[in-house]
Amino acid sequence: MYGAVNGFPRPILTRWGYGPFWTVEHLTRQENEQRTFLQVPLDEGSFALIFAAYFFDYDVDAGNMLVVVVNKDKATVVYDAPAFAYKYVPAPAFALEYTGTVKLTINASGNTDSCAADLSGTTWKHKIWKEGNILKHRKWK
Repeated sequence: MYGAVNGFPRPILTRWGYGPFWTVEHLTRQENEQRTFLQVPLDEGSFALIFAAYFFDYDVDAGNMLVVVVNKDKATVVYDAPAFAYKYVPAPAFALEYTGTVKLTINASGNTDSCAADLSGTTWKHKIWKEGNILKHRKWK
């Protein structure tokens, strides 16, 4: 991700050793989603940016979700873990429920027909939501 200083691009966010950021399609559950991040306003001087790494549709591990909270001129990574959503509520009443693994449906040819969040009883489920001017997180089985 790049910003500009005196007209020259400079990196403002760099990740090494992970899949590339992609659209947030697997977080919003909207096919053909083109946004590359979600923005959640928190208060007058802060907001959260939520990025999603590429999901390889032959893998049971979801792509990573990166949550960055920006407060005035400071950015802090507050969450970085696999995420594949099964419920999404857009801002301003933001909420996201997800798992870190994916359930694949494979056809007779061995190709992936569909994928969804793995909601089996042994899988950790997560929720991130906005409450007041903060983001909260909980997980359960």
